[in-house]
Formats: sequence, C-alpha cells, structure tokens
Amino acid sequence: MFDDSFLSNFRKQHQTLDELDYIEKVLVQGVTLSKSKVIDSSLAMKKAGSHELSGELAPTSAKISAKVGGTTENNESIKYTTINGLNAQDFLSKINEIKTKAGIDAIYVFIDEYSDLSLDSQLKFSALLKLFLGSKVGMFFKLGVITDRFNFGEKVIIGRDIFPIPLDFNEYSERFNGAIAAMSKMQIFVTELIQKRIEKFCSSMTIGSIFKGDTNEIMTRLTRETIGVSRTLGIILQNAFSQAQTNSTDYRIGLAEINYGITCARKTYQKQFIGGVRQKLIPGFYMDLWNKILEKAIAEKNKFPNRAASHLMIDPARKEYLNILCENFLLHFISENISSKHGGSYNLYSLDYDICNEYNIKYANKKDDYTPIRFIYDPVLSGFDAYFLKTKQKKLQMFYL
Repeated sequence: MFDDSFLSNFRKQHQTLDELDYIEKVLVQGVTLSKSKVIDSSLAMKKAGSHELSGELAPTSAKISAKVGGTTENNESIKYTTINGLNAQDFLSKINEIKTKAGIDAIYVFIDEYSDLSLDSQLKFSALLKLFLGSKVGMFFKLGVITDRFNFGEKVIIGRDIFPIPLDFNEYSERFNGAIAAMSKMQIFVTELIQKRIEKFCSSMTIGSIFKGDTNEIMTRLTRETIGVSRTLGIILQNAFSQAQTNSTDYRIGLAEINYGITCARKTYQKQFIGGVRQKLIPGFYMDLWNKILEKAIAEKNKFPNRAASHLMIDPARKEYLNILCENFLLHFISENISSKHGGSYNLYSLDYDICNEYNIKYANKKDDYTPIRFIYDPVLSGFDAYFLKTKQKKLQMFYL
C-alpha cells in the first residue's frame, strides 16, 4: 500500500507495528477460535507363532496335551481439530489503533460483485458484516449489488443497518415523473459529468475544444447509449477520441467519432454475452430469447418504418426473464408501472441504442411511441416460461456450442 520510503519513516515514528502484523495474520491465516481433541482407541488380537503338542502312551492309559501362545495389543491415536476464523472485536480494535497512529479520519471498505456470491455465502457474509456495522471505530462499508439479486438475510436490514444508493435508471424515471423526462435529466447529468472531468484533468480545455459539430446531439446519443452507466460513457469517449486522432487534424470528436465509439462499446458487451453463452456460463436459451425479441422489434419497424419501435413492455411477473440481457446491456430497464393504451401496468425496456441504429429502428422520444398494444412483448416471452416457472421446467435445456 505504501512506498518503501514512506513505510520506513512510518516505522521510525511508530516503533511497534504489532497491529499491522496482527491484521496480516488474520487476513491470511485467521486465528484459532477453537481446538478439540479426539482419541481413537482400538483393541487388536495377535496370534503368537508358538505351538506345543505333547503325548504319553502307557499300557493302561493315553494322554495328549497342547499349548497355543497368543497376545493382545491396544492401539490408541490422538487427533486435534482446530477451527480458524476471525475474532471481530480484536480485529476492530487493531484497525482502530492503526487508524489512530496513521492519522486517518475514517476507513471506507468497498465490496463489489456481492450479488455474484451464492445465497449461502451471502448469508454468511452478511452475518460477518453485521459485526462490523455500527462499530464506532470510523469504518464504513459500501456494497455493490445488482437489483433483486442480493440477500442480507435476517442480520442486516436495509434502511437501518445499511442505506441504499440506487443507480438504476428506473429510479430516476420515478423521481422525475416519467421515462422521457428522466432521459432529459440524464442528458444534463452526462453533460455536467464530462464538463467536470475536463475541469479536473484538463483545466485549460473546454467542451468546445474537445467536441465539434452539434454538441447537443452528441450528448443525446451518449445518454441513450449509456443510460446512466458511467463505465460505458468512458468506453465510448476513449474509442471516439482514438478515431478522432485518425480522422482529423484537430483531434476533436464529432458525430461520426461518437457513433464509432458507441458501436465499440455495444460490441464489447455483445461479445461478452456471446462468449458467456459459448462457454456455458449463460444458458443457451437466452440467445434464443434475445433473437425472438429482436425479430419482434424488426417486424414492428417493418410495419411502420417511420414510427419508433425501440421499446417494449412486459408483465412485471416476467422481469426475471430479462435480467441477463440487461446485465449485458442488450436491453435497458427504463421504468416500472407504465400504463399501456390496451390497459394494464407494465415494465418498460428499450433496445440498446446502437442496436437500433444497426437495424434502422427509430428510437422513441415520447410516451405515445411505446404505449400501443403492439409493444407488449409477453406473447414473445411466454414461449420461455418453462425455463423460469418451476412447475413447467423443461427436462432438457440446449446450449449453443
């Protein structure tokens, strides 16, 4: 964590670093929490190899006698079983001593991919987390989870022990009273985020010296592709700038370069999805599901080429069906509780913006574009019910090789 010169000076100022040694031992080896002794005793019979036979013969009598030698042995073994783990209070005490000696105000622990743990591991981890929360040593925890894919069990309660910071776009849709309004607010956020990065890292530059052409249209396209995912924004801009270095002498990013960056980001995620299917990390029927959704969208576009066909609505009960496609950014979860003109309340999704560009699908920019009955995709998803409903599980699931 520290360079050698800093650590050397730190050691001179703090002669005893037992706390750091303790932390290293605990994290690598654990400490002995309990030790038990088991005695295994067994009785064995052994036959000796000595035999004796004698006899006596007389006119009036006959005698025969025999002797067989034998021994017994008692074998005893002792086994020790130790359980290593973590003594939470001792750990926290050492952490507090280190924090005080180093002059640190607070410690933040970031834990990502919590949702990738098995359910059993999540419950075990949450029990350990509970021991650290509210410890009053100035140590705070941030956990990254996927919505509806985590479980804290009975130990940790959201809103009491740990507090959510939602990053899902549908949260913004609720806050700003609709998906279209949320998209407009998100565009402002994307613009401000880029501006602040320029001010922080390139203070002598402005947005005008980085982008050229219709800046508002550039921000619109960035917003539609990223839907609030800053990692995607970085991938787009990185590739767009590389393209600008090739295409122009002033190295500024225009619409052509942004389109290139958007395609690079989409293909990165799409290749990851295809690779997951090929390696059987993702069940193969998800590829079938994606193809059916795309076929439906293209068919709707072909019926009315001048109308938007970028969005789809599904029954909330089928939300689980689309989780993998959203995690791989082929679809984006836009909003909950959207009323269809046909009636009923649905979850709203959009196709990835670059996929819409590839298939010439017009992207929706008003509510009337996606609320007609033809954008209810439950008839498409119903063909995959057997993969998700336990009462109709298929006995055989085919995977793409």
